[in-house]
Amino acid sequence: MIRGFMLWPVFAVMFVCAVWSLELIEGNKITTTEYYGLRNLGGGFLYYFFIIAAFLYPIAVLPLMFILHRWVRFAWLRTVLYTSLGVFVGWRIFRFLYEQFVSQYELNASSALIIFGLLGLLYGILDAFMAKKEARFKPA
Repeated sequence: MIRGFMLWPVFAVMFVCAVWSLELIEGNKITTTEYYGLRNLGGGFLYYFFIIAAFLYPIAVLPLMFILHRWVRFAWLRTVLYTSLGVFVGWRIFRFLYEQFVSQYELNASSALIIFGLLGLLYGILDAFMAKKEARFKPA
């Protein structure tokens, strides 16, 4: 139980780092003032996504983590599911941020899939590591 709340700020920071990486790779290709990204909004852009991550974690990720720990026995399978979810979220964020600029600026969605897939993989590894540590301290 405590593991989920310990991973909350870690997830928020990792999510912001993933959005920041995506913005540096793909968002910097966009040179029009029509797009408000890191170049126009600065730190407010990252703060916006930090608030989104901090708000959505207890609504979406925390219940999913509890469900996966309840029904999926193997840590490697949970990690694969987190990675797949990360790829899906990366695709959605790429579409949300850059859909109207893809053809004009030759943006590539695979960078979002890789970045957010790595976010899901890292989150799965941290979750498995902390679950192993937590199981060590449970009373028999």
